[in-house]
Amino acid sequence: LADAAAGLAAATAQLAAAGDTSGAIQAYERGLQLRPKAALQWRILGDLYQQHGEWQEAVQAYDQACLWVDSGHNGCYKAGLLYAQHQLYDLAIQRLQRTVGQERYWAPGYKALANALIDAGRAQDARPYLEYLSKNGDSQAQKTLQEMFSQKP
Repeated sequence: LADAAAGLAAATAQLAAAGDTSGAIQAYERGLQLRPKAALQWRILGDLYQQHGEWQEAVQAYDQACLWVDSGHNGCYKAGLLYAQHQLYDLAIQRLQRTVGQERYWAPGYKALANALIDAGRAQDARPYLEYLSKNGDSQAQKTLQEMFSQKP
């Protein structure tokens, strides 16, 4: 089983490198039938779906990567970004909270979560994330904090 999965992974990488996104997607799907808890492969499958313009399939693959705790928690992060892009803010916030919970002090996760909270009309909830970013030199976060919370009533 391990040899079959390794061979399939190599063939899949060749398909992706050759630009055969559809073939690579099919190969990754077959590989994930052999190793359904392979978080990195789920994340790569999500990337392939996204390249192919299939955002719903991409987010499902990213959710699987998130479930199986991919290295760097990119599955949670990428799922959150896609949900936010499609204005599904509650789902975006859930995934991005998981990202920052598992990857503490990772600025891109904090920034994405703050943006999703603001877009969802929850600016006050975004404040601690913006403050962290601002304290660590993010001038855009500092500007956003000033604009949102320094206004006089």
